[in-house]
Amino acid sequence: MARALVVERNGVLSRFGFSLVSRGRLYGERKRLVVDESGQPTIGGWLTTDGAMLLLPGGRAELYLDEAGDVVDRAEIETVDGSGRPVPRLESTLDKPQGLRGPVAPERLLEFVTTSVYALDAEELDDTLKASLATGEIWETDYNYMAAFERQTLFILQNSEGLFGLVAEPAPLELATRASRPAGEDDPLSDDELDFAMF
Repeated sequence: MARALVVERNGVLSRFGFSLVSRGRLYGERKRLVVDESGQPTIGGWLTTDGAMLLLPGGRAELYLDEAGDVVDRAEIETVDGSGRPVPRLESTLDKPQGLRGPVAPERLLEFVTTSVYALDAEELDDTLKASLATGEIWETDYNYMAAFERQTLFILQNSEGLFGLVAEPAPLELATRASRPAGEDDPLSDDELDFAMF
């Protein structure tokens, strides 16, 4: 059975199947095919820095090495915080009930950058949550597709096309606001005060 997004609200579980919504899936896609002089498709490769070797796909790997040049297994690598203390890896949230928060104001989404969009298929849906989503309300929960050191946020919403989950991370910038002038104060950048000679 495929893994699912499972959320909990007031002790009632809702379960969603999900599939990634990609630009290609929405609009179709075109692929640029590079061919050689005889019209045969070519494959990409990597030229070593000294130019002596051409590495074809499957001919290279990314490894972690220690000071002696020995390979370090990824399971042995740990992340530490600014104080040098290990940061625990957070498990995947799939198939594990996650508490819902909300409904949240639509402006809440402006605090985040959406990194992925899922089309959701409600396998089990709490009636109260179903009614809330149908009115346009937005809910949020914790999300991690796989084990990671940071939690992502998932926003669940519905529109005329169906149910969607927006995977999001906090926006790195604060929102800018437009400043207003007190009534009667002149605009310091009005056209009649600009000297176009300075451009």
